[in-house]
Amino acid sequence: ASEYPNSKDLMLLQVDLYSKLNKISEAIANLEPALAKDPSNDYLFYVLGYLNQKLNNTDKAVEAFKKALALKPDKYDYNYEIGATYYNQGGAIA
Repeated sequence: ASEYPNSKDLMLLQVDLYSKLNKISEAIANLEPALAKDPSNDYLFYVLGYLNQKLNNTDKAVEAFKKALALKPDKYDYNYEIGATYYNQGGAIA
């Protein structure tokens, strides 16, 4: 990927690889340049929310899911993920 720093596809492959290796912080670090290049991509915000959810960063996860929802209001998955994130946070507190 260092040979093709502007390739969003390679960035996303790295994000997927780091996620599968449970290197979530590295996945987020690789996702951020893709978001900078394509800030209107709702799916990238969804992935950011998912990764933050895995780190138990509830506020960041919800913020990312809300950005995804704002970009694509008809995507019910994003509303579900916001609710699931809050639900999971409540379960962790109890």
